[in-house]
Amino acid sequence: MNLDALEASSNKKMFFTIGVPAMVRAPDGAPRRTKVLIDRSSEIVGSVTGVKEYRCEIGLYIKDVGSGERGTLVTVDDPQSPCSKSETWMLMESISDDGYESRWVATLDG
Repeated sequence: MNLDALEASSNKKMFFTIGVPAMVRAPDGAPRRTKVLIDRSSEIVGSVTGVKEYRCEIGLYIKDVGSGERGTLVTVDDPQSPCSKSETWMLMESISDDGYESRWVATLDG
């Protein structure tokens, strides 16, 4: 198995092992069921000020739903959620895209 195939296989296993069930709906598309990676308290430290900021980051498995776009809604059905029901997040800013995972800053919708 070459390195690219190994990375693709590892990414798929990661999403389907530790990902949470979600419905992803692009602004102009039909909803798609998949699993996403969600970090509700990702810590960012300002390089100049040193001020800490916490934000939600969502990872999409590109082979399932594409890279995503600003305004895409992600409804997460996560039993670990601090809420007792599902949460809907809106993708706001792309952080990275390595061809396997597209990572976004997200904000609660509504």
